[in-house]
Amino acid sequence: MPRTYPCKSLQERFWSKVNIPDLFLCWEWLGYRDHNGYGELGVNGRTTSAHRLSYTLNIEAIPDGLFVLHKCNNPACVNPYHLYLGSQQDNMNDMVRASRQTIGENHPNAKLTETQVIEIIKLLKTNIKHKVIAEIYSTSEANISLINSGRLWKHLSRLP
Repeated sequence: MPRTYPCKSLQERFWSKVNIPDLFLCWEWLGYRDHNGYGELGVNGRTTSAHRLSYTLNIEAIPDGLFVLHKCNNPACVNPYHLYLGSQQDNMNDMVRASRQTIGENHPNAKLTETQVIEIIKLLKTNIKHKVIAEIYSTSEANISLINSGRLWKHLSRLP
């Protein structure tokens, strides 16, 4: 007769993948991490974020529509003292504050390079029409207008 082993509880599985060096430091997730560095664990046939699981196991259930954010800016951290609830906007603000957003030519929708945008900004200062600049760079007038207003390529719009 085959030998059967008892299944580990969710808590046992979770804690077996956590390194706790100190109560106040980050508790690093030792299990699988996604491409952004967030820990993941399979729970009931679904993949669950380790930091969300830590929040649920140690603090409370996560209300619908809320995110679990990191005070420490370390995606692999599952220390419940480093986690807090926030909205989608809080999550976006946190991403910007921590400089984790994809900007400039690294953005998947970027049609221009940073060099081209710097040239466009210089041309805009000479009062050349948006339509002419758009034709030169094979982009839309709307794109040129958004660059001019600082709504696109904001990090370059502050250049002298």
